[in-house]
Amino acid sequence: AADAAVRCSARGAAKSPRVSPHVSPRMAAIGGADGSVPPSAGPFGRAGGFGVGVASGPDGDAAWLGFAQGADLLASRGKFAEALELVDQALRLEPLRADLHYGRGQCLGHLGRLPEALSAFDAALGAEPGNVEAIRGKAAVLAKQGQWEDAVACLREALQAAAAGIAAAGGAS
Repeated sequence: AADAAVRCSARGAAKSPRVSPHVSPRMAAIGGADGSVPPSAGPFGRAGGFGVGVASGPDGDAAWLGFAQGADLLASRGKFAEALELVDQALRLEPLRADLHYGRGQCLGHLGRLPEALSAFDAALGAEPGNVEAIRGKAAVLAKQGQWEDAVACLREALQAAAAGIAAAGGAS
């Protein structure tokens, strides 16, 4: 009961990975326990990729955007190691962007570097608490590690965050 109050961002870090020999159809339909994303989404889970806009950072420098767009293109072609290099360059310029940490987590997940992927999703959640894509990404990695209870808790949190976002935008509650 006390564990239920722990947010997704605190889950999974201390446990050792237990890889499941199968992926449940439910997890595959949600987005894949292997870190994959639905085919309708961009390579990093959002339509159009990272979901970055043309807005620049606090100093007015938008150089990171070129790296993000290049990473998006490489990831769409399945070149996740090369995409990761560009994401890391973008993060050196804009270390507080949740979407870049999310993209890093997706690359790492596709490369099978699951503990690092969890850290990247945690960084995205630190930069933007309630980021639904980061919570879902973390859930997929936790499921791949066989941490089903933690994955389910993250998915519940993602649903709550999405509903809160819709309500805040004036949509259905």
